[in-house]
Amino acid sequence: MSDAEEEAPEAAAEEVAEETPEEADAEEASAPKMKFREDMLVRVMEAAGIDAAHRDEFVVFAADFDHDDNGYLKKAELEDAAKGWNAAHGEPAAEDAGSEEAASEEGEEKKN
Repeated sequence: MSDAEEEAPEAAAEEVAEETPEEADAEEASAPKMKFREDMLVRVMEAAGIDAAHRDEFVVFAADFDHDDNGYLKKAELEDAAKGWNAAHGEPAAEDAGSEEAASEEGEEKKN
């Protein structure tokens, strides 16, 4: 019977170990599992002036812009999310700044 007594604590330890992955699964299940092309995400974030340090936060934010609810963020959905992100965070889009600079450079060239 001493063998059974020794196995009981091990069984309890195994149960605790099994609960931890289940808890992790529960946490993962609560977060949306969005799919997207990494290169597209990076391009859209750069074009919108969103810092790469905010990547994970942006992906969570962008999940609300999955217009067709298919679990995949297309370029247009990522762009909509970037506009929403910038509106919510008050960051000007890099495209706008780049367009203004390009327009002023073109204007200067025409004057010369």
